[in-house]
Amino acid sequence: MNKNYASIGPFSGIKRGGSVFNMKRKIMISISLFFVFLLTGCIGEDYDFNPPNAFIESQLDFVKGELETANINWDSDKKYTKKTDDIDSLAKEQEPLHYYSGQKMDIRFDNGDIRINNINIYVKQDGEKTELPVDNQVFEMPKEEGNYLIVVKLEADSGNTEYVGNLDIRERDDNPYPPRVSLDNNSDEADKEELESYKAEWREYTVETDDMSFLKNGLEPLNHDSGEQMEISFDHHNFEIEDLRVYAHHNDEKMNLPVKDKFFNLPEEEGEYIIVVKLLTDKGSAEYAGNIIIK
Repeated sequence: MNKNYASIGPFSGIKRGGSVFNMKRKIMISISLFFVFLLTGCIGEDYDFNPPNAFIESQLDFVKGELETANINWDSDKKYTKKTDDIDSLAKEQEPLHYYSGQKMDIRFDNGDIRINNINIYVKQDGEKTELPVDNQVFEMPKEEGNYLIVVKLEADSGNTEYVGNLDIRERDDNPYPPRVSLDNNSDEADKEELESYKAEWREYTVETDDMSFLKNGLEPLNHDSGEQMEISFDHHNFEIEDLRVYAHHNDEKMNLPVKDKFFNLPEEEGEYIIVVKLLTDKGSAEYAGNIIIK
């Protein structure tokens, strides 16, 4: 037998060291490289190397305000630069962002791939600069109301960026919403009824119910005696009452129930009544309703 040929096995009759073996070897290497590249593509991630945009957000009501980029010195996949000589003028050109004095805020960036080394925040008012300490990307707005320019400086692993904004800071009450209102006869806690708020124009808070069918169908009735004296109570008192009125609706008729020092008397006649309380204050107005059965 010729020594240059295999005598047994699946490749019997094929010349050793020939082009067929070289071809199979190349194919196996190509297949291996293909799977390596395929696996790399499957586990790979898309990274954002651009300098991030920045925004601030209030912690309680999540009001978000976008900041304008003023200066960029960023070097990642390529070089990003921007230079603003007068950042105060740029800040003044921005739409005012409305927040409250002492309000807790978050500073956020839309690029999660960066490693933050340091964040510095300050505000300027009438040329006076005030630092706002930052703890874990949380800071507080100035205590005094007024207009401020805000500057945020970000130091990250890929470079530095600077952002500006225009702030309108206002004082805020402990409770900025209209009060919850209840009727109390001062004798039995079980007969205390919280009224339903259906209309309000209270500073920046507004609500109005177009469907008034709930006044007849959606309020759980409570039983009271005819002529019983009731007191109107509020869950907070961050306002000054300018006018307080009570009406009783019964059989499509409306009657005024005189109020003195938050007290009034229920109607003398038996029946089911819708009691409406109208409150006018220095902070705004609100209206409430309750369902009472008089026996």
